[in-house]
Amino acid sequence: MEISYNLRYQKSNFSNRVIIDKEGEIIIYGKGFRLKGKGAADKGELINFSEIKEFYYRNDKIFFITFTKEKYTISESGTQFDQMLIDVFKARNEFLMD
Repeated sequence: MEISYNLRYQKSNFSNRVIIDKEGEIIIYGKGFRLKGKGAADKGELINFSEIKEFYYRNDKIFFITFTKEKYTISESGTQFDQMLIDVFKARNEFLMD
């Protein structure tokens, strides 16, 4: 199952300093997701669900915090936010059941 949505994402370190701020897409896989910026040269960042310590959403934004204290903020997904949230929860729950 590969599903993708266009959005903006930010990556912050443990002191909330923004390291990456890009427009791009999220590609949801069975064991995680890839955040990829626009452009063919951007490989993106692959985050496995096993690396995620905290996961929550608020005000049309999704937040992921990893065990290495990196914080990912996903926003500006437009009208697809609700469906994207359902797909992320579904993929994560299926991963956790395995």
